[in-house]
Amino acid sequence: MNSSELRALYIHTRNLMEHQHLCCLLADHRAMLAALDSADQEWLLTQWVPETVSRTCYTHYAVLPALEPAHRLHTDPVVHDLRRRLSVALFENPDQAVRWLQTA
Repeated sequence: MNSSELRALYIHTRNLMEHQHLCCLLADHRAMLAALDSADQEWLLTQWVPETVSRTCYTHYAVLPALEPAHRLHTDPVVHDLRRRLSVALFENPDQAVRWLQTA
């Protein structure tokens, strides 16, 4: 997926969250073939997340990290930055992630 497709997907996700009044997001990155490039990561952290938090009730973010450590977006600095705006938890098991979100 190229940068414009990725950003369109995230914008579509925000629109869906806004329209459906969704406050939680589960991101399954287990099949990621590569980490996001730094420009897309920066866009997510400085534009998409703040705009989504301000336009929706977005409060909880559960993540199933990429299986390959080199492909993981959620390094400690990224998680730290996200936690300034959201409750964030990383899971290896999708059922655990869903249960955590259901209690949010």
